[in-house]
Amino acid sequence: MSWNYPTERIPDERDTESYFHALWDVLLGLGIQDGHCKMYDPLTIHGDMADTYVFDLKDGGRHHPFTSLKQLRKDALEEVVEAIKQEMKEPNPYNEVLAI
Repeated sequence: MSWNYPTERIPDERDTESYFHALWDVLLGLGIQDGHCKMYDPLTIHGDMADTYVFDLKDGGRHHPFTSLKQLRKDALEEVVEAIKQEMKEPNPYNEVLAI
């Protein structure tokens, strides 16, 4: 890895799992999610299957077959951005009650 191109290393499965944990932390930090689901498992990858209780990844459910880690990260980011946009349009009144 060079100084000028620190991201030239292709992210692996552990990097992708960490990325999902960070996205989940953003949702928790903004109060968009309250952690009521099984937040200990934002993503677990095994083989060509991604398991998550936190993200829908465009198909819902717990188990998500995938062909690309890059696509997994893209789908999760889109889901988080959409959740943030939705919260900005229509804040969840329950979140305001939690902040009191």
